[in-house]
Amino acid sequence: MAAAAPELDASTQRSFPRLKRYDYIIAGGGTAGLVLAARLSENSKKSILVVEAGGNRIDDDNINVPGFMGKLWGDPNYDWNFWTEPQVRRIKFTLT
Repeated sequence: MAAAAPELDASTQRSFPRLKRYDYIIAGGGTAGLVLAARLSENSKKSILVVEAGGNRIDDDNINVPGFMGKLWGDPNYDWNFWTEPQVRRIKFTLT
């Protein structure tokens, strides 16, 4: 169960006037995070923030055009470059 957010004192509110409070903060905008956010947002009285690593790429054709997906592998601007250990029972290949 989630803990209740602490109340902001008047000094903090003056220092950060745009500080918004959220009922839920979800770390990670992957499949599970977005499904969770979608379900939680069914209650219009709740506010949800999804935090995802990386920059804003909303108008980036490398993201929006499905055929460009292969261009992103290995590019540190888009790819974390995490690899698995060799999968010995799977003909010794690695997964990205």
